[in-house]
Amino acid sequence: MDRSPVERILADWDDVASRSQQPAVAPHRRAGRSARGGVSLLPLLAAALAIAVGVTWLGGKLGGVGGPGTSAPPSSVTASPDTATPTPAAVAVTPSAATGAPCDPDRLAVAITGWDGAAGSRTATLTLRLDGTDECTTESLWRPELVDGSGRIRIEGAPVSEARTIELRSGETLTTLAQASNDCGPTPAPPVTIAFILGDGSRIVAAPPSPTDVTTAPCNGPGQPGAISMQAWTR
Repeated sequence: MDRSPVERILADWDDVASRSQQPAVAPHRRAGRSARGGVSLLPLLAAALAIAVGVTWLGGKLGGVGGPGTSAPPSSVTASPDTATPTPAAVAVTPSAATGAPCDPDRLAVAITGWDGAAGSRTATLTLRLDGTDECTTESLWRPELVDGSGRIRIEGAPVSEARTIELRSGETLTTLAQASNDCGPTPAPPVTIAFILGDGSRIVAAPPSPTDVTTAPCNGPGQPGAISMQAWTR
């Protein structure tokens, strides 16, 4: 049966010690000798034991898996496939949260409550009211026109590209601002007011502040077209 390195080293030292001869005359006791005058084996045995333990420890470090001098291979970890992040479903964006049937233009009452002057332009404040008790919806932006008492369209606004709507309720009043600039037409016939073209092509003329009002935008550049626009109706 194979012996361990420690057992082999101790056996070799026992064999050497058994063959050693004691001197005829016992010398004076010195450090490193036994009380009987022989050579003390304790330091040698301690050194041998330390060497054996060191060899055993080093062999354990070098003689691992894969043989001497080969470090143990790292444990393999199987990577799980990436979990695909679910893509959120597309949400349709509705241009307006308003519900209900479209408003009948005959039930919509629009009026100019006043004009304000600015550099080269005039701004009208307007109100919108629903006649009746049934709720309905209308576009929040209309196409404005500056008109006078003769029915002449003095300035025409651009077509509306947005499709937002707003709900009208009984008893509510909505407001907006309309701005006109560069009216270079002939002297207007009273009253000057603003008309609106709705999405279905119907036309609503706002009531002027007074039957004789001729407020209009100043002419800033003859030969240049005028401009008129409105903000969205709001509560």
